[in-house]
Amino acid sequence: MSLLKKPKPLIGFLFRFLLIYALLLVPWTGIAESYTQLFRIVGESLFGTFGSKGVVRFLPLTDTESVGINDRVDTKIL
Repeated sequence: MSLLKKPKPLIGFLFRFLLIYALLLVPWTGIAESYTQLFRIVGESLFGTFGSKGVVRFLPLTDTESVGINDRVDTKIL
């Protein structure tokens, strides 16, 4: 019953929610490179060395290595 009596706050909330949700869905330009750099930095800091001989490296793919791979893949993990 109270939802029917005061629809303005509900409509305002839904409008703000949908606006923020839409802004979060926008594919921001330049964010891909920043994300991959952050992924490599965090990956190496978390998994860079483990045990006495374990080493993991997060490196960018070169153009020749990325042939035939999905365009979204840009990091190799060694």
